[in-house]
Amino acid sequence: MIKLMIMPLAISVVFTAFLTAPLFGQTVVDSITYPASFRPWSLAIYETGDKLFVRDRDEKLLVYDGTSLSLLADLPVAYRPGYSGTIIHEQGGKLYATAWYPLADSITVVNTVTNELIGYIQVKSPSGYFAKDEDLGRVYNIGGFPDKYLYVIDVFTDSIIESIPLSGGAIINGIDVNPVTHEVFIGYMTVNSGEKLDVVDGLKLTCITMDSPNGHGMVVNWLENKVYRELGSLDGFWVYDRDIDSVTNYVTGNDATVEVFNPTTNRVHTSSEVNGESTIIECASDSSFDIPLFSGAVCVGIHYTSNHVYYVGYDSIAVLEGSTLEWLAKIPNIWVEKPNVFDIAINQTTGRVFVSYSDGLGASNSIIVIEDIAEGTKGENEVLAVPKDYFLSQNFPNPYNPATTIEFSLPKTEQVRIEVFNTLGQKVATLLDKQMPVGFHEVKFNAQDLPGGIYVYRIVAGDFIAKRKCLLLK
Repeated sequence: MIKLMIMPLAISVVFTAFLTAPLFGQTVVDSITYPASFRPWSLAIYETGDKLFVRDRDEKLLVYDGTSLSLLADLPVAYRPGYSGTIIHEQGGKLYATAWYPLADSITVVNTVTNELIGYIQVKSPSGYFAKDEDLGRVYNIGGFPDKYLYVIDVFTDSIIESIPLSGGAIINGIDVNPVTHEVFIGYMTVNSGEKLDVVDGLKLTCITMDSPNGHGMVVNWLENKVYRELGSLDGFWVYDRDIDSVTNYVTGNDATVEVFNPTTNRVHTSSEVNGESTIIECASDSSFDIPLFSGAVCVGIHYTSNHVYYVGYDSIAVLEGSTLEWLAKIPNIWVEKPNVFDIAINQTTGRVFVSYSDGLGASNSIIVIEDIAEGTKGENEVLAVPKDYFLSQNFPNPYNPATTIEFSLPKTEQVRIEVFNTLGQKVATLLDKQMPVGFHEVKFNAQDLPGGIYVYRIVAGDFIAKRKCLLLK
């Protein structure tokens, strides 16, 4: 099925000089400068320890603790730099890294708490495609060149639980996990035989064939149990609705290769490497609209508490709040037309945003550090503006285990009741039931005694009623 669904949206563009205070509360607070011999590539955040792990293009692994950048280990040299992979499992407290090479035979494991090299997991030809399931304590990697397998790694024993044969015969370029159903989705790009999607449920493998041969990237929307994948070549995107086992193609004018899901707004945001526009998909209706960017955006990241979407292009960093796009920072461009922008990583707990880049000459290899302050998180001595409207925010963190925070705003004093329900409609907690003054407020929800799964929290404040979903991982 092919659909054309474009929603017009008025986007306001605001330019802000580099290193000045922007409109939305961000400040560029630091620039981590690399030695000339190092070139930052992929970034990974260990939120529990407030650390940034940096994968160098020449396969060195470094850690930034907020003060200094230290070399941890030399990784196996990649056959094709940029195809290497890095992932951090928060509950396991470990980092997993690969170097893409047909003859590679191991995955490097690092303790993110102590910064010590643990050892290596022996597998055949691991790739840079990683995914994780925090609830089950698993990390997934695709490997087995020229055949293809899904390696299932137990993060507590660092052993291979299963090596599941995949359908193969195509170029893998996407993997993601639904943390609610625990299904793993693997996307393939083919030349002549159409798009493929492998679904791994436990040990059961299902292969789904699409019409388009040019897919790029992939993201799972666990709220809707859908998979979104860009078609490439300005063709649009397709949506696989897992609940009804149905695929629908949507026509847009974008050429994205990166998609990210925002559970706060139930939207998917895409990159744009050629036509300078990002597609935003409203997942509830699967309608979409495009927003003009300042340049091609090769990386996209979201800070869920402030609901700010960061677009990193070849020469600038832009941030979207609501319908206003702001140019936040200029990326140095010394001698090449397009600097090498490598990655973006966001610490959802501290609100720090990290962007790595290189000028291509080796004279300026740096990581820009941005402080993102969410609305309503100001200090106690600062005066908060009176909210214009009632609002119930998405909880943060989300997913969570076991505690999370829910923020809401009141334009006037109201009797407020906030309750939590399970998927059967049964009330499992009352978080608040009293009169609250005008202003911005928050409540804590500790689900330590509840089983993992999706929950719905609801606010009733006068005539205002709103609800949102949240995901408890255990």
